[in-house]
Amino acid sequence: MDESKYGVHQSHCCIVHGCKYGDNDCPVESGKIEQTYTCEYCDDKGIKSVEELLKLKEYFRNPKQSVLEILESFKELYLCSSNPFTVEQANRKLAAKFKAEEVLKKYDMLD
Repeated sequence: MDESKYGVHQSHCCIVHGCKYGDNDCPVESGKIEQTYTCEYCDDKGIKSVEELLKLKEYFRNPKQSVLEILESFKELYLCSSNPFTVEQANRKLAAKFKAEEVLKKYDMLD
């Protein structure tokens, strides 16, 4: 892509929601440049700043993995149900993962 077109992508495209123009070589989507503003989809989901979006993207780098971790926590809870200390540990981990799922759904970052 010609660098003269970077500005329009920087203002309208999103690292999470993709290229507004459907370009396969979008410099924002590919990570060549950082976006300046949140996109219209971010606005609809209540994401107020690029900084907030970057934090969410970093935290949920692999959303599908978080579902697998929840299932693994259920297995862990089942396997160690005879030890109260371990059960409490597993419950805390499971609660944190469910909270992560809620955030993913809120920001439409979970397939």
